Amino acid sequence: MKVKVRLFAKFREIAGTEFLLLDASTVGELKRRLSEILNVEESRINIIIDGDRAPDDHELKEGEEALAFPPVAGGFELISFSEPSALVKAPNTFTKLSVTE
Repeated sequence: MKVKVRLFAKFREIAGTEFLLLDASTVGELKRRLSEILNVEESRINIIIDGDRAPDDHELKEGEEALAFPPVAGGFELISFSEPSALVKAPNTFTKLSVTE
């Protein structure tokens, strides 16, 4: 099935576009496709669906949008991504992360 993938940070730079439309039935398959296209290891690809980090066995639905992020230096904990703005917890701080169309 076709899944819209919104790319962020380095992934967007590598692909030269903000969105990709890919065939995949699971998040694991989507990560394999992205790994081939972006020339990065699957383990370096973070997929967020419906505000949550999606496991590799998550079955994708036709037309579903996935967000693809590379690892973030220093690490972070995603608290919420179901709103246009999310709170990201970095060590000893809270930072607001905005996602705009």
